[in-house]
Amino acid sequence: MKRTRWMLFYTFLFCICIHPTKAQEQTTTSIEVCVQRAVSRWSSDLSLTQNQKTALLVLTKRFITVRDSINELDSISFEVRQSIKKEALENHQIEIEALLSLEQKQQLAIKRSERKNIAEMKQASKKKN
Repeated sequence: MKRTRWMLFYTFLFCICIHPTKAQEQTTTSIEVCVQRAVSRWSSDLSLTQNQKTALLVLTKRFITVRDSINELDSISFEVRQSIKKEALENHQIEIEALLSLEQKQQLAIKRSERKNIAEMKQASKKKN
């Protein structure tokens, strides 16, 4: 009987110790998936070179890590966190634009205006309904 209790206790303790490791692996995996999606979207939209893809991978991974760390700051208000995240996003976009050629920057401007128009059309259709 005592042996069974101790076995249960150690099993429970082992599960508690392993759980954060699995959660950390899932977070790392989700960051990698997010980075890959972003890079593939940028690549398909702008026809990036291999060097640009590599640099974009690094920049995007850093941005997502910074964004997640900002989200974890409980000591500051929601509005302050939002403004910090907005500033981080603007800096990220500036860094990405610095990697692009003139033609790619023009393509980017066209894609952004298209996405903006689509978003406005969705808002207008929601207001009608």
